[in-house]
Amino acid sequence: MRTANLGISKMMDFSDNQFNPEDMEDLPFDISFYEYTFGNKTDFSNITFPNIDFRGNGSMRIDRLIAIILCIVAIIANAVSLFAIMQFKGTFTANKQLVTSLLMSDLFISLCFLTASLTNNNNFMFPVEGEDEGKSICIYAVVEALMISGQLTNLLNLAAMALDHYIAINIPLKHSYLMDRRHVGILIAGVWVLGSLCGFSDFLLPFTPLYKNCRNQKFLNYCDTIKCTMFEPNFVLFAVVILCLFEMVFLYSQVFITIYRYPQLQTRHAPNIRRNNKGLVTTIIILLSYIICWLPYCLMELTMTIVSATNLPDMMNYYQISQQAQYYLYNLIALNSIFDPLIYAIRMPDMQNSYRRLLRMCKCKKRKPGMHHISMMDRKSTTSGTVIVDNATETGV
Repeated sequence: MRTANLGISKMMDFSDNQFNPEDMEDLPFDISFYEYTFGNKTDFSNITFPNIDFRGNGSMRIDRLIAIILCIVAIIANAVSLFAIMQFKGTFTANKQLVTSLLMSDLFISLCFLTASLTNNNNFMFPVEGEDEGKSICIYAVVEALMISGQLTNLLNLAAMALDHYIAINIPLKHSYLMDRRHVGILIAGVWVLGSLCGFSDFLLPFTPLYKNCRNQKFLNYCDTIKCTMFEPNFVLFAVVILCLFEMVFLYSQVFITIYRYPQLQTRHAPNIRRNNKGLVTTIIILLSYIICWLPYCLMELTMTIVSATNLPDMMNYYQISQQAQYYLYNLIALNSIFDPLIYAIRMPDMQNSYRRLLRMCKCKKRKPGMHHISMMDRKSTTSGTVIVDNATETGV
């Protein structure tokens, strides 16, 4: 919400509830910006700021604490799941590769939101005296770009999984070629590159028009220039979200039509069909959890972006409410990153086996070295009726 942040940050030094137009003379920018923003109205007497807590202190700390705890839990859960998935034995299929990429994107999102929660404890967008304003603006811009990149990467991973299920069900004879290891690797690399490019599109498009108040302004650094551009990366996010949702709805509808139109496939390729159907249901559950957890955040961002661009006084009146709501929505997003590994642990037998193997590895490390080691001399001296360690224990099964 750059428009809102720009307007708020320029007015943060006013301690009174009532905005004083005479103080505009002391500000380092042209009043034409506010004439443009407020619909060419120069009467600021009706604009009030209801005790806005620009630094985000007070009751906000509880919300941040919950967000930080949830992010840490999500980081641990996804890291353990990634370590467990590396214990897979057998072919590393396209679905497993995409699951790994999705877990990595969940881990990335958790790290991004943890960073956002920690940096917002000092609210770098509104530095106080003694803080480096240029550094603060850059931290804000980079964290915002990382958050958008994480959201897009997560969504694009789900879109790639929808494509994998579509090929597996609708054109199974070509699945082994189209979704081989090389093609899936290229697909995953494209997902991460596209997500990063869209997230950092703000940094890549510095030539976009500037707001009126910024045109004669001396910028502190490149990040300060980015803050004043009229380009909003959130609009790219909304466009990609809409496209991905349409793609997933179309592909999954085609998959369900194929399943119910050709029931003979269920008997001809029963094991493969059952496995694909179970993976399909798992992906749909993950997609639903994604929509439930991310939709409120996306709607709030869309609403506040539009309101801040069209009616800044209304945005100022609801700023603190939106600031509080943002942390509750962070909590929902962190919960989504926790749900994904839990869903895989419940729904995927391979993941369950990997978790068991991981637990056995941890138990083996806790055992004393002398308890599971028997020398050849001791083994030769034992009779067949007095064997100390059985085969299961020796092989670690």
